[in-house]
Amino acid sequence: MKTKLLFLTTTVLLGACGSNPVVDYQQAQEKQARNKVERMTETLNDVPEWFLTPPISDATGVYATATASSSDLQYARELAIFQAEYSIAKTINNEVSGKERLHRSQSAGGFKSTADQTVVKRVAGADVLGYRIVSQEYRIQNGQYASYVLLHMPYEMQQQMIENRDNNFQKAAETQYNDVETFSAVGVK
Repeated sequence: MKTKLLFLTTTVLLGACGSNPVVDYQQAQEKQARNKVERMTETLNDVPEWFLTPPISDATGVYATATASSSDLQYARELAIFQAEYSIAKTINNEVSGKERLHRSQSAGGFKSTADQTVVKRVAGADVLGYRIVSQEYRIQNGQYASYVLLHMPYEMQQQMIENRDNNFQKAAETQYNDVETFSAVGVK
């Protein structure tokens, strides 16, 4: 009897020391999730404050922030600037259109309805020149360079570009008109 009791006690104790694959897997997943949250929190704490709360566009012009990551520092920088330029273009020359469709039917005291909604945002060509880089910072995050950029595009620069484009159009039109006049005068003789 003592032998059976000793054997049973030993078996229970050894069984308790063994691992359970399901529990081990769950613990590993939880640890992995905690580590991911820690890394993301560290990254968020490392982001420049002006990126998280950029200046509001005001009477002086439009502000835009952007970020990009790459193993190549130059590429990260250029991509962040490009994305900020695109953000400015969206602010300056954004077209929004949409379409809605709704269908309703009633049967046996109940309604059936389907609805679709489509919103399309299109950035029309916009001149984004004359902006200035207000701030630019670099970090190393997850083994890559992270570039953060804050651009400011003054409204006066936008207005100047529009005026220059209008002047260039006017000059081109006058030149073409003069060419037609010259050609007509030569052809009449």
